[in-house]
Amino acid sequence: MKIIFLIMIGLSLLQAEFLRENDVVLDTQTKLMWQDDAIGETANWETAIQRCEDLTLATYSDWRLPNIRELRSILDRSNSSLFSGSSVSAFAETSNKGYWSSTSVKDNENNAWMVSFDDGSRYRYFKDRNS
Repeated sequence: MKIIFLIMIGLSLLQAEFLRENDVVLDTQTKLMWQDDAIGETANWETAIQRCEDLTLATYSDWRLPNIRELRSILDRSNSSLFSGSSVSAFAETSNKGYWSSTSVKDNENNAWMVSFDDGSRYRYFKDRNS
């Protein structure tokens, strides 16, 4: 009985990849903190970067826009989108629209990479257009 209980605890700890507190989600594997707050406003790339840099949330003021690898790391473990049965249910307020990354497209500096949380796809988008 003791062994089964310890195995169950171990399995639950393995699945606890994301911890949520108010509007902040901690990824326990990468140690990255994510804002989960339904802002509802669209923004171009520069405005998205500035909003992150100006943000104070959960007593932290060193927020930044994630790079494409960090942003996709939320999706990579699920083989599906954030909202299609993914294990990332800690994100309650995030919509399934596209989100900016800080990563510019190498062959076109007027574009940056975005991730769609609808289907998990990565795509280029013009930096001067609202997402």
